[in-house]
Amino acid sequence: MRASEACRLLQKFVPAVALLAALFWPVLHSSADIGPKPEMRFSFVYELDPPPQILAGEQLECQDAACTDARPLQRLGPQGFSCDGSECRSMAYGYAPYHKLRIRFSDAVRESNVFTHAGGIVFYRVTVRAQDLLVEESKRSSAFCPGLFTTVGVEFFLTALLVAARGLPHALLGLVPLANLVTVPAVWWLVGALPLPGAAALLVAELLATSFEAGFLALALRTSMRARRLAMLAIALNGASALFGLLLPLA
Repeated sequence: MRASEACRLLQKFVPAVALLAALFWPVLHSSADIGPKPEMRFSFVYELDPPPQILAGEQLECQDAACTDARPLQRLGPQGFSCDGSECRSMAYGYAPYHKLRIRFSDAVRESNVFTHAGGIVFYRVTVRAQDLLVEESKRSSAFCPGLFTTVGVEFFLTALLVAARGLPHALLGLVPLANLVTVPAVWWLVGALPLPGAAALLVAELLATSFEAGFLALALRTSMRARRLAMLAIALNGASALFGLLLPLA
């Protein structure tokens, strides 16, 4: 399988990936992306009566605890900050160490205290007071299980299509999910462990995972498929699962 063939395969599978995104959306819409990208979710309670309406907002990212260098979280693909009128949330490839909220309400603009993020999905309670906002962590969660389930499902689905359409070895139907059980946890760990910015760490982790999967499949099927063809297969599968993640927008 040449690189051009892999690209054509990905183009053919875009409608299938989009269909999978639509089917999984009711269950996984809260995950936004199947990659290991941390999130913050904010629910609001009000000390004011009547409560003002949320019009817009931004999350400020800071390198120092006093937030003297505060900058808004940049929009980058699914990364960004959004509010839907009653709640706000953000997702990032890599957060700064400290954060603040600046929310524009129907009656005034209010800023919050400085808070931190411990990784994964963190839920916050935001108390809206007369002059400011008080952000307090309420609970933590993780999107690892949905991410693992979705990655395995997407790559198995596409592998099954390739086995049926291209006559690839049926053993791939078991080997690809087995490789995912190793590489998905490894990617999640590497993104947090690598001393790189979030997006760069994710890219390096995905490249290492793709290389491992190609090598694993080459060893397992060394008499059935050429290593180069398996490398193209690994790239196509990982590219498709990454595309699927991007099709799940930050809601």
